[in-house]
Amino acid sequence: MFDAAGNVVVDLADRVSRVLGTFRTGTAAGSITDAGLASGTPFAISTNVQAFGPSTIVMPTFTFSGSTLSWTAPTKDNIVVYGVY
Repeated sequence: MFDAAGNVVVDLADRVSRVLGTFRTGTAAGSITDAGLASGTPFAISTNVQAFGPSTIVMPTFTFSGSTLSWTAPTKDNIVVYGVY
């Protein structure tokens, strides 16, 4: 793909990500299933909902298996954006 000046913007060797969805973790471990996770290399990005609290904040750890995204229990609620590239 080229821009108006003829410069390469997206090459066939580039990886382009696709966001599949978002969810909140709460403070418990859990999992979600999304068939789209099996369509590429999955990723998850997490951000803490509550900015203030204990000095030690445990963020969730993510694992993927087929179309399932699982996470460990965080100490605070998190918003997660997930997808594939």
